Amino acid sequence: MSKINKTILYIISSIFGIILAYIINFGFELIIFPDICYYHSHPTNIFIDLFYDFPSWNGSHPCPSTINIIITILFGIYIGYFITNRYLNYKK
Repeated sequence: MSKINKTILYIISSIFGIILAYIINFGFELIIFPDICYYHSHPTNIFIDLFYDFPSWNGSHPCPSTINIIITILFGIYIGYFITNRYLNYKK
């Protein structure tokens, strides 16, 4: 397989990895926040403060923070790279 084809394969699989990471993140949010209005009257812990914001435009409901988005994208790139790397090494 040529170097250009490998690069394209890595890019495409990273994009699918990012999509998969967002799906996993969305499912994780559904588990963490079964009631999105819970934090209107309860304090948040450090994990929630680090990975989620509570903006007023969203009715003070949890919304992924910038750190959450960056980590999700990096995790998705890693998933795509890992799967492609395993696939290319398997084909050798």
